Amino acid sequence: MQPPLTRHAVVRADRLSPLQAPPAWLAAIADPDQVAQALRRRVPGVIACRLERIRIKQGGCGAIYHAELADPSAPAREITLRGDVVDPSSEPFEDMQIGEIGAPDWRCSLPELRLQLRSQSSDGGLPSMSRLLDAELARQLIEDTLGASDAFAGFAVAACRPHVTRYKAGSRCTVVYELDLAPGSPAHWPRLLVAKTHHGDKGQVAWQAMRALWDSPLRRSSAVSIAEPLAYLPDGPVLLQRGIRHRQTLKDRIRLRFCEQADDRDDGLDDLLHRVGRGLAELHASGVCPEHERTLGDELDEVGEVIGRLAWLVPSLEDTRDALIADLKRVATGTPAQPAVPAHGSFRPAQVVIGEADAIGFIDFDSFCRADAALDVSLFCSGLRDTGLRASGAADRGDPDGLDATLAGLDQACDAFISGYQQHRPIDRDVVALWDTVNAITGVLHCWTKVKFDRLPYRMALLRQRLGGSNI
Repeated sequence: MQPPLTRHAVVRADRLSPLQAPPAWLAAIADPDQVAQALRRRVPGVIACRLERIRIKQGGCGAIYHAELADPSAPAREITLRGDVVDPSSEPFEDMQIGEIGAPDWRCSLPELRLQLRSQSSDGGLPSMSRLLDAELARQLIEDTLGASDAFAGFAVAACRPHVTRYKAGSRCTVVYELDLAPGSPAHWPRLLVAKTHHGDKGQVAWQAMRALWDSPLRRSSAVSIAEPLAYLPDGPVLLQRGIRHRQTLKDRIRLRFCEQADDRDDGLDDLLHRVGRGLAELHASGVCPEHERTLGDELDEVGEVIGRLAWLVPSLEDTRDALIADLKRVATGTPAQPAVPAHGSFRPAQVVIGEADAIGFIDFDSFCRADAALDVSLFCSGLRDTGLRASGAADRGDPDGLDATLAGLDQACDAFISGYQQHRPIDRDVVALWDTVNAITGVLHCWTKVKFDRLPYRMALLRQRLGGSNI
């Protein structure tokens, strides 16, 4: 076994201590019961409230809620509400309600939660959603698009069954289609197809990446499969690709291995991780040259930007922001640049699918870029540790022995992955550890930006490990 990953003390541990104590008012808006209780005082018909997501962005914090309303003459109905947090430093705002809940002009304030609520319109950020989710409209879109190509001339679909596998409101949606083709259709026609729609240029990036990789040696790899890109419709925008048949993701497999109920048997995970490392090395050696480049400096700038967003809402974090940025700039100037390779850009266990006989495939190339190989390697290791430690529950239980054992097992798993990579391409483990520490900081910060404070215990434990065990 290779020696364990080294650690970089990127920042002083005390810089991050304030991030352990989020304010109660911020945690409250992520509690659907508290939101429902406050809303019920203004709208008696509210039965319950469900949180979809919260995001702290530059200059503001917004949330999407789904409120269930009782209707005496009909079944209960669900409506979508947008909540905006009022600047905590401003004067208290007035308790008010305008219009009837569910109407387009409805407005309501919840001063006790510093929330202003309004009706949320449909997902205008993804104009193709309705067409992709309607089975008949999707069937016609697929048939028309593929049938117009030389490779699939005459392509005909008798029926299709759509399944949404990933959805982020206003940002992206992935739909998998099981296709019923006419008897006697050519064997090379796809029976499983994936459609993706993105807000912005992510779809174009993914299309260009997949086309380039499909034309590269990676297409013929014996280690990993990639999906065949079939069409890109910029007016959607919609990306169509052949599906990779699989039974689980690597993230699912890691959860099973490290969950509290797991036994210690050899489940083949180390071999799987070793092969994933080889597959990533082959991707990095593909010879593809993406247009966009990401550097360590870009990652450090993003950390500063994220904590700047938090300081807008929680002014006590301003000193933390200034000190952290100073530490990160020191790191950036002292780290020599590494040669850039074609990088996945968001390579985590969720982006690895597992099929029959543990065959592996790589998916989701919408962040494809040129970068230090350590970007992908560290993102994967960070994602592996995050998934495994969360599944174990050791940090939440306050179980130091279980925590140490889980972290040791996760280090071993990361080592199997990196060893597989190193058999085909060199990688500087110290540089990987540096990027890994930056990822750990970012993971803690995003507990705040997404107001998911239930993740703070295990992410702080990961950050302590990356900083060498400091008592934060």
